[in-house]
Amino acid sequence: MAKTRTIVKRKKRRLNWFINSFIFMMFSIMLTIGSSIFVKNNNSNYTVQIQKVKAKIEVAQAENNSLQTQVRTLSNDTRVYSIATDAGLAAINENVVNVLGNDEE
Repeated sequence: MAKTRTIVKRKKRRLNWFINSFIFMMFSIMLTIGSSIFVKNNNSNYTVQIQKVKAKIEVAQAENNSLQTQVRTLSNDTRVYSIATDAGLAAINENVVNVLGNDEE
């Protein structure tokens, strides 16, 4: 009996290569879309966090301004002298020292 040989066609390999490249292309497209969605989501989260921090900064600045105004009012020279004279103290000009704040230098 004669042996029969089977012939392997190369088209099958080409088809596998085409299918593999198509799958790789689809995977890369899906990965690109997924990463862009992820980046957009993180970007919007960071934007919300930035807005919250800016709001806290504005509140703190307003409070600081209010406190600075109170400090200026309470440390007014005429107020200090009036409280001292009401307490029975006398100002000796040689002993008077004015201390300036950091923002008034």
